[in-house]
Amino acid sequence: MVTFRSALIVNDSSPSFAVSKTTCHLHVLDLKTAQLNNTVSVHLETTTAHQKDEVTCPMVFSLTQSKSTKSWALPLLNETTKEDNITIISHEKDFTICLEHDNKSSYANGSGNNVELLLFVSTCNPSNVNYTVKFTLKHNIIIGLNENSANMYVIPTTLYHFRFNFPYGVDRVIVEVQSEDQVCMTVAIQCPWCRLLNENSLSHRDQLGMPVGFKSILQDMSKKAVLRVDKTDFSEGFFIVFMVQPNDRRCGWSKNVTEKSGIPLQAVRLPEPTRIKIINVTVHGVLSTSNYTMPLLFPLAYVIVIIVITTATYGTFNYVSVRTKMLDFRTYAF
Repeated sequence: MVTFRSALIVNDSSPSFAVSKTTCHLHVLDLKTAQLNNTVSVHLETTTAHQKDEVTCPMVFSLTQSKSTKSWALPLLNETTKEDNITIISHEKDFTICLEHDNKSSYANGSGNNVELLLFVSTCNPSNVNYTVKFTLKHNIIIGLNENSANMYVIPTTLYHFRFNFPYGVDRVIVEVQSEDQVCMTVAIQCPWCRLLNENSLSHRDQLGMPVGFKSILQDMSKKAVLRVDKTDFSEGFFIVFMVQPNDRRCGWSKNVTEKSGIPLQAVRLPEPTRIKIINVTVHGVLSTSNYTMPLLFPLAYVIVIIVITTATYGTFNYVSVRTKMLDFRTYAF
């Protein structure tokens, strides 16, 4: 096994490696404890031309922390149903992971309280397969109230998400997602727990292909999705997750033609994902019950007070009038 010391990438460049069935690579990424509140984005890509005579076995990437291990294979096959007869092949993969705070470093050469990510790379291919690995901190996943994130490109092989935290005084929000195209996509509201279930493993998905095991609000969309989220359900905030579906059946569109291209998707294998969706995301604040009940109750209370005062005044006046008439009657009688 060959061990490489990895670092966070601050630019677009990333080193290239070559692995075959006779070797196994281990990439060790050490992080400071101050970085634990961030999520880490991992970009994997195979750079060798994928011809049958060159690559006969996929590459397997296994990422390990203290409590979990996840694995992916490249090329990634994003298969649809048998009726579609479509298999989208991707030679790259992006995913986001949360860091486990108790994952103490054992490869960090006495670096103290650092945490580590271990990425194992292997293949059964007899000849070398080139690949790149890029680790980056995700600083741009937070979306604020009434903030618009425009022109986001979403594809089936990559999961995109935002993190929203309820500001003080806001108990309910509306998540609005709009798009000009009609590519089918699912919008999910998930609890902000490590980790996001974005792998393709069927063991973590239901029969419709949706992630299970998380408290979620799901909505399929083509042009627009509107989801109401209450703070009582997600007191610690939530993730907004976007997943482009491999076909448009969930949204009720034709399974053979995409409106954007108008070309039937009959190819058994496509070189790269062709389903691209462009979305705009906005989180709107909604008045909570306490915010609009008081303005409604104040006029009502004002009317009630007026009625009480009027009734009391009328009753007092009527009582005095009756007493006066009775005294006048007694005086006249005697």
